Amino acid sequence: MLNTNETHAELSIKQIIANDIQKHAEEMKISARQVIKSVANNTNVKLRTLERFFEPTKNFKPHVRTVVDIYSQIYNTASLAEIISKSPDVIRDFIKKNHTQCNVGDAKVSDLSSNPAHQASLTASSVFNQIYLMTSGDYGTELSIVSEKFGTHGLKQLDEMIKLGFVEIDENDRIKRKNKLTWDRTIRKNFAKTLISDVYNEDNSDFENSNYLGVAVGEVTPEEYAKICDLMKNNYYQILNIINSSKPSYENAVRFSFAEVVEKIEFKVEGDKLC
Repeated sequence: MLNTNETHAELSIKQIIANDIQKHAEEMKISARQVIKSVANNTNVKLRTLERFFEPTKNFKPHVRTVVDIYSQIYNTASLAEIISKSPDVIRDFIKKNHTQCNVGDAKVSDLSSNPAHQASLTASSVFNQIYLMTSGDYGTELSIVSEKFGTHGLKQLDEMIKLGFVEIDENDRIKRKNKLTWDRTIRKNFAKTLISDVYNEDNSDFENSNYLGVAVGEVTPEEYAKICDLMKNNYYQILNIINSSKPSYENAVRFSFAEVVEKIEFKVEGDKLC
């Protein structure tokens, strides 16, 4: 078993991870190259990212999701609590500070509900993504809306989401979000495809304000969520006021589209409109 009880205070996170990968390779009697290939195959971490840990001239701090994925492979566990308990102090502190499953002020850390590769495969389904978006916010969405919009396939997808713990249904047949996805690059790409292909409605483009699409994904505290919502709402109204009051001639008109993706919050959904 990899011993990570050494003092790492003087090393960067990048150096600590490179050292632990090398030690794990030695214990397994394989090369470090084989280890990082295995990590790349079993997670959503790119091989090129893993290679950068062994390049002295590359200075970077990996995303907390990347760190957890690497140690989940080193320790052969999907339990976040176990990863934290076994990791070097610097890594442990980094995960506790940055991972959203770590409850501030609470020593209890929930286990990872499923691995990143599995979550990525789930979000390859546009129906999964649309139901997930529809169930955000305090209100969630109605069971009847999912049934009407997606039919039998949607209800089967919903059953799977309930089994996996992503959503739950209350006594009023209202579907509410229970657990969140981990927003890595693959999942963000899958949601972008869904939004462009299935949520955006080209026919609505002839009507004022009916096809505005504002999307932001990620994880923040409730206080930060409220603050960001207020800021973006205010800016959005200011921009719309300018657009709606402007009446340029055809020759002078500047046509444009704009989108802002902030990997910090997830907006509520009302029908096909994200707001």
